Amino acid sequence: MAAGQSGDLFGGFNALFASLAFVAASGALIFQASAMRAAQRQLALQAFEPLFLHLMEIHERIAQTVRIEMDFLDYENGQFYQRVVALEKAAATIAFELPTYNWFVGLRLQTIVSNEHRAKRLGEFYEGIYTDSSNEHALGPYFRSLYHIFKFIKNADLPYAQKVSYSNIARSTLGKGHLLLLALNCLSKYGGGFKPLVEEFGLLKHIAEHEPQGAESELEWLIVTWCYSPTARLSATEREQYWQAHPDERAPPKVL
Repeated sequence: MAAGQSGDLFGGFNALFASLAFVAASGALIFQASAMRAAQRQLALQAFEPLFLHLMEIHERIAQTVRIEMDFLDYENGQFYQRVVALEKAAATIAFELPTYNWFVGLRLQTIVSNEHRAKRLGEFYEGIYTDSSNEHALGPYFRSLYHIFKFIKNADLPYAQKVSYSNIARSTLGKGHLLLLALNCLSKYGGGFKPLVEEFGLLKHIAEHEPQGAESELEWLIVTWCYSPTARLSATEREQYWQAHPDERAPPKVL
């Protein structure tokens, strides 16, 4: 009888030790898996960052050389003339001249009820600038290089918080004068694939949140209000809150 009880006792100890060994082994496996994930994230970051900086350097070189030729209406004699402007001046020039263009070609954005129709007409207006005077050689490389920077960030094997940090670095290179061109480009047939990235990373954040005064800022505000998701001009925290309330509007995981 005593021997049987002793055997039961040792059997209980064996089960206890086996359970403790299983817990220890499981803990070791979990720690190992966590360490491997951390190492993988570090390797992904090490692979990502040099190429990101290289893409940024290429884009900066392109941006410095961009000059845009634009045809405008001469108010005095009703004829068109040409003006060459640097990238940072293009937005102000467009904002000054668009009311005349608006009247001249019947764009009349304020009278259009459908935002989809407004976006279409604005895209066509930009396409005219893009193709006139061979501006494709300037605007094409600029927006393609910018698009590939944000596509690279989007598809990187990094936590979203890190993607936001890098997208904010890239966004900081966009001067106030660049935002109107970016907004118009993404409404055209040349930049439609860029629009989801603009909305995911809040690339138009520095456009005024409330209706501003002045031709350039007012035009930017109207275009973004009419044609873009609110996330295009929200901070990362505000975007997360918006997506929680509107989960169907969140961008897909990758951009092909």
